[in-house]
Amino acid sequence: MCGCKRYGLYLMLMFQTKRMAKWVYAIFVGLLAGTAAITTQMGVKSDWYLNVARAPFVTPPAWVFQTVWAVLYVAIFWMLQRGCVHRGKVLLALVLGTLWCIVFFECRSAVIGQSVLFLNWLVLLHMLLATNRHAPERVLLMLWFIWISFASALNLIAVSRSY
Repeated sequence: MCGCKRYGLYLMLMFQTKRMAKWVYAIFVGLLAGTAAITTQMGVKSDWYLNVARAPFVTPPAWVFQTVWAVLYVAIFWMLQRGCVHRGKVLLALVLGTLWCIVFFECRSAVIGQSVLFLNWLVLLHMLLATNRHAPERVLLMLWFIWISFASALNLIAVSRSY
């Protein structure tokens, strides 16, 4: 086999391996973040949120949360595949989102939950500002940012009612 052909085959194999690693990474991150809903025992349907924290009247039904997060996870997966966003920051935002679910619903701390949401909000804002304004990722990051802002507003209402 000619050296040029061998080198081309090597490059093609290396490209395919790198592409496969991106897919594995993106699937792993999505599955990791998706475990938050399972560990928090239905989130907005939890007894603590409905009774003790007295869920605000603006709280959407559980199916809305599930639908929005399903769409966001697909968008996040797509953004990771395109490679136009900082993977570490995406992972940090997903970890903070998972941590918020655990702190808010399992530990039942709206105050600490608000702190975690604020950190998540800052990470998303930083990613949003660092993204090219014409990139499709910017629209998806904006939707994620708005959703976290809405969650923060609901969390603030829970904070005010828990005292």
